[in-house]
Amino acid sequence: MGVNMTDINNVTIIGRLTKDGSECFKYLPTGTACLNFSIAVNETYKTKDNKYEEFTNFFECSLFGKSAETLKDYFRKGNRIAVVGSLKQST
Repeated sequence: MGVNMTDINNVTIIGRLTKDGSECFKYLPTGTACLNFSIAVNETYKTKDNKYEEFTNFFECSLFGKSAETLKDYFRKGNRIAVVGSLKQST
């Protein structure tokens, strides 16, 4: 066909931080700043017997460079956060 189509890998997650930024921050051996953090996203659903149940998904996220150095001071456990980025499967 001759058309080069690029796949789209874009995700938005809105949830709550599970730890403070200072607990998740480190420098990699290369000297690059890294902020590895988790977002908890609660989901409520209705069961077959009309009862409501809640389930929590945990999403592991990584932020690198100057953004990681700056945002670590603003991340507080329990605060709501929205993240827009791309997914990279590791497990």
